[in-house]
Amino acid sequence: MPMAMIDTNVLVYMFDPRDVERQEKAISLLLKFEETGAGCLSVQCLSEFVNAVLSMQ
Repeated sequence: MPMAMIDTNVLVYMFDPRDVERQEKAISLLLKFEETGAGCLSVQCLSEFVNAVLSMQ
């Protein structure tokens, strides 16, 4: 199965309760990636995610 790069926004949506529909879609997508092993994260994505989440506080 081909690998897919996970976008930073998917990670942010997973932790953002302001849009429940978007949050549920992000969680569902990440669970599929976990089950299939088809998703991967870059260091840049993780860095952007940490920056976005910390600035939300």
